[in-house]
Amino acid sequence: MRISGRVSLIGSGKMGFLASHPLDCNVFLLDGSTEHTLIDAGSGVEPKRIVANIEGAGVPPGRVKHVLLTHAHGDGRP
Repeated sequence: MRISGRVSLIGSGKMGFLASHPLDCNVFLLDGSTEHTLIDAGSGVEPKRIVANIEGAGVPPGRVKHVLLTHAHGDGRP
């Protein structure tokens, strides 16, 4: 889901739009032209759904070069 010209929502759980696994937080993809950045990465339960959504946004996953995590999980997973 395109939010603006360079920002897409590519993951979201039960507290959002259910674009990916229900435990995922909102995951944003920032378009930096030659490189892309993920803001958060989901819960890690079904990462293939996040990757599929990146591809669905027309971005080859290899162009994602950076991940910015805004929070940690209580179970020890970032």
